[in-house]
Amino acid sequence: MTEIMRRYIIPALTAALVLAGCAKETSTDTASAAKTYFQSWLQVHYPDAERAGNGIYILEDTPGDGETADIDTNPYAFVDFTVTDLDGTVASTTVESVAKRVGSYSAANRYGERAWYVHEGYDGVFAGVEEMIRGMRIGGTRKAAIPYWLCTTDRYNSEEKYLKNVTSGSNVIYTITLHSMVPDIKEYEGKLLDQYAKEHLEGADSTHIAGDEELDRFGFYFVSRGIEREEDLTYTMPEDTTMYLNYTGKFLDGKVFDTTIENTAKDAGIFQSGKDYAPVKVTRGKLYTDVTMGGSSSIIAGFKAGIFMLHPMEKAVVAFYSPLGYDYSGSGSAIPPYAPLVFELELVEEPDLTE
Repeated sequence: MTEIMRRYIIPALTAALVLAGCAKETSTDTASAAKTYFQSWLQVHYPDAERAGNGIYILEDTPGDGETADIDTNPYAFVDFTVTDLDGTVASTTVESVAKRVGSYSAANRYGERAWYVHEGYDGVFAGVEEMIRGMRIGGTRKAAIPYWLCTTDRYNSEEKYLKNVTSGSNVIYTITLHSMVPDIKEYEGKLLDQYAKEHLEGADSTHIAGDEELDRFGFYFVSRGIEREEDLTYTMPEDTTMYLNYTGKFLDGKVFDTTIENTAKDAGIFQSGKDYAPVKVTRGKLYTDVTMGGSSSIIAGFKAGIFMLHPMEKAVVAFYSPLGYDYSGSGSAIPPYAPLVFELELVEEPDLTE
């Protein structure tokens, strides 16, 4: 299955990488034992650690030289992080050098800054992570031990209520570097895409998705390449037209995360020996939401819209913000939360599978 067709569902989580360190313990590891172990571990390893909030402990703190984090005004934080258990085993990281050191590095993974919504909610971070970020300054790095009862996206006003409502989980250690914070992630992505369009898409403006002209002109860019065409983006080929598509998916910095082209995959370091690199069959429908690829309709909206707007044998580039992609959840370790995406598209002749 190609990356663009994967639809990971992560209820009440920001992203798998963010929350991997707080996986549930087995039923034999009771909440009482986990709390006792956490307190004993602190006494042995960090007896002078500073307690904060409802039970996290600050183990190391290197203040930044920027402003103090104000998550009420700027609820979206851009961070690098590493999560370990209390024994130091790395569960997840956004830091490439750490991944290489522990042997978990993969060229197909996306390393570097992650955007977090630092509040309660289905798209928010754990309570302990929010408490950890409060008081940090931009540019700073903080390491904290987070007990199992704060590994929840719910919020309560006391440790007692957390202990009453969160009855199992794992104690973890987060190391977080806070790079920046913004008030509105969609507006932030829009500015990134505008700049990308100026540099790579001939200065194109965001446009309506064909068939959804009632939507705001925001977060979606379509630029034709290789043929002369009218500016009328409402053009559509006949319903149920079958086509064959080559595509390459990229981030705004040019890193490739998925492609149907073998040489492109090899050049990007993401080649998979068991994958069939060939144009994929796509079928149109009455609306862009009806587009299927390889027989599946589980395709992100921005990608569907780009396919729907193609003319016969046309090349095009489509770019869109994360609400038309993988939004707050991302897709596995390849596509992080809140990631604007770019796709190079080309309709081609039906491949000759007899060769």
